[in-house]
Amino acid sequence: MEKSSVNSYNDEISNGLRELKITGPGGEEHNGLHKIVEVLKGIRGKNKIHIIGNGGSSAIASHYAQDFTKCAGLRAINHNDAALLTMIGNDFAFEEIFSKAVELYGDEDDVLIAISSSGNSKNILNAVSAAKKLGMKTITLSGFKEDN
Repeated sequence: MEKSSVNSYNDEISNGLRELKITGPGGEEHNGLHKIVEVLKGIRGKNKIHIIGNGGSSAIASHYAQDFTKCAGLRAINHNDAALLTMIGNDFAFEEIFSKAVELYGDEDDVLIAISSSGNSKNILNAVSAAKKLGMKTITLSGFKEDN
């Protein structure tokens, strides 16, 4: 890769991070990175980070889990094991593959990071609802539209 391509890519990533918007449950905006760091710093003891995503977002979830564990020393798991997903999909429904995993492995004060390009995937939305019912904190990373 040429140096100008690398610089262009770095500029694009930097601009994206500067423009990151976080909205709370009431629609209030927060400084994105600071809010995420604040939530993750609150993880203590036996609490865990659960990370979910479909397709390419599943690969990102897997990568995040490894980085949080290795680099930050946090207990992080991704729920994209093929056997788990196909068992839940077969015995319950595809729309429940992540919500059932959250119900099985989640605890109060754990954190769920849900990654969805569209922000409309039913299985992701169901998992966020399940996490909130358990008293977990949720971080959703979605894109493409400002209202998701």
